[in-house]
Amino acid sequence: MKLKGGRLQLIPIQEKDLEKVRQWRNDNKDAFFDSSEISPEAQAKWWKKYSSLPPGTDTIFIAKNIFSGEDVGMVSLYDIDIDTRTAYVGRVLIIPKHRGHNYGQEMVDLVRDFAFETIRLHKLIVETDLLNTKAQTIYHVSGFLTIGQRFMQITSYLFRIIVIMEMTNPSHDIKRPVRLVEVEE
Repeated sequence: MKLKGGRLQLIPIQEKDLEKVRQWRNDNKDAFFDSSEISPEAQAKWWKKYSSLPPGTDTIFIAKNIFSGEDVGMVSLYDIDIDTRTAYVGRVLIIPKHRGHNYGQEMVDLVRDFAFETIRLHKLIVETDLLNTKAQTIYHVSGFLTIGQRFMQITSYLFRIIVIMEMTNPSHDIKRPVRLVEVEE
């Protein structure tokens, strides 16, 4: 399944995408909670674990410009819990040359709509660094509300303040069953 917006198409990550995603992540590592460098071996180990997750519980999308075919970045819908009808949105990364064109907004909106309309989830959660105000703005515009903060311990002496945001499905109907959707290419 591919998610299509006005300018972007979100395509589930494939094994062939691993090296470029590793490079994107390493080039922008300070934007992630874990800012350590990822080796090819570590990426391969991660892929093995990611590939073995139950279908429909975690999806990383590569965002491509519909018109040029260029990669723009990535976004994830993860920790999908069918019992509680919740999931997390995050791992948003825009390649530097594509920043400033509202691609992040379109990516988050596409994932939000997929989660609420296709999977029929009830609530989406976002966690982002307090200093990442650009991400917070994108999430607010998409309809997320800030509900609190927490500390995340990075090392024995380093902490980050994490902003927690949520959005409830405005058309949630408890009688409509959740759809387990396995995202394929």
